[in-house]
Amino acid sequence: MEIQKAMERTGLPVYNSAYRRGDDEEMPGEYLIWSEVVTPGDFFDDEWHSLQHLVTVHVCSRGNPMGAVARLCVEMAREGLSFAPMQDRYDEDADMYIKVVQFRGEEGI
Repeated sequence: MEIQKAMERTGLPVYNSAYRRGDDEEMPGEYLIWSEVVTPGDFFDDEWHSLQHLVTVHVCSRGNPMGAVARLCVEMAREGLSFAPMQDRYDEDADMYIKVVQFRGEEGI
């Protein structure tokens, strides 16, 4: 699974684990922060045969983030990940809306 590449196809800046401000110190109006937990899946014949992926994405936006969420869902589905529930937040310090979206998937190894 190419999680980073899938998110980059949304056209938004993408950061793994934490936002990192660039040299110009300008914060983008919309961006993605993601993390992934991978655990073993199927086990038989004394070997693991699949991996379970849980990807959590924070869609951060100064405006309505739902357009970015829709693009993200399309790209993650292309990678074989299904959409899981999302949560809403508003960060007053950064003046940003944040949608926390999770995706789940499995791949053979």
